[in-house]
Amino acid sequence: MTTDAKWMQNGSMATITLKNVPEDLVAYLKAEAAKSRRSLNQEAIARLEASSRTATDAERAKRMIAAGQESRRDLEGRIWATDEELDRFINEGRK
Repeated sequence: MTTDAKWMQNGSMATITLKNVPEDLVAYLKAEAAKSRRSLNQEAIARLEASSRTATDAERAKRMIAAGQESRRDLEGRIWATDEELDRFINEGRK
């Protein structure tokens, strides 16, 4: 189990209580915890941390896509060199 400082508040960890958790979900989490040699609490924390990272990664991906789309819009309508012009530029640069 990882203890990341960003989750710490005043040097201590918070406690939460989950209510009305379906029995089949509890059984599944207990089985997964046993496979990973973790307690049920450690398994729940690991899954919450993984879920948090996934959400953060998804937000980062959305920002990157938006930036790429903005760059594409900025480049629209610009005049680009043809293949022939590129070849000429390359050859001139080698002289």
